[in-house]
Amino acid sequence: MTARIAIGRPARLLGLCLAVLALSAGRALAIVDADEVTAASGPAGVLQANPGTEVQIYQVELYDQNPNGVNADLGLAGTNPGLQLYVTDLPTPTGFKAADLVELRLYASNDAILDGGDGAPIATVNPVTVSETSFNQFDVTGLPLGGVRRLPNNPVTVWFIVSAVLSDAATLGRAFTVKADTPHIGITNSGFPPVGFNGELGSMIGPSNGQSVVVGDQVIFLVATGGGGVSIPFGGEGAILVVLLASGSLVLYRRQR
Repeated sequence: MTARIAIGRPARLLGLCLAVLALSAGRALAIVDADEVTAASGPAGVLQANPGTEVQIYQVELYDQNPNGVNADLGLAGTNPGLQLYVTDLPTPTGFKAADLVELRLYASNDAILDGGDGAPIATVNPVTVSETSFNQFDVTGLPLGGVRRLPNNPVTVWFIVSAVLSDAATLGRAFTVKADTPHIGITNSGFPPVGFNGELGSMIGPSNGQSVVVGDQVIFLVATGGGGVSIPFGGEGAILVVLLASGSLVLYRRQR
């Protein structure tokens, strides 16, 4: 006769939780007490920025999803101390180099637009890595928990915005985009329970010609599938002409005005 040990529901649930933790140990912790309200994204279309200027290149909206006594703060020491973001040349290469950038800046904001009301950056990356395989790491763990790191309780939210500062010597006509892994944002939980549910979150961002920053006063031709075209002006400084062709290929041409 074989003896059987009955396993109650609490024990089964504990086992399931431990399995989830084991599966997620290498990267994201599934039960992190925070949530992405508006998914992370890169540049809002094809933007033009002159050398020496600052341009917004990333934004994400977060909150503490459960106002249950557990606090959620940006940055997780030892794993992801803030936010990880790749800066790359376009899928259709333009020759963009790290020397074309001075630094990246991370801001906490009440809305999705970087403006004078957002104050000083809470972290910077300098020098900038321009690579498809090596990310730029923002580190906010030198700041105390709370303050600009704190995610407000649902339904109040906070936006984290990244900008790029172009070099005064940035080469006209070069362009860059961003990408991000999933997850790419570190979160520290504290309060009750004492251990907290530390982990990561953040949607994937793929590199895109259509979400990019072009340096300087240029006329850029993006050639893709279809037919026809559209011209998008940028403050009278230049234009982006999207010409859709039936070839299926996407090619970038540059012409100095």
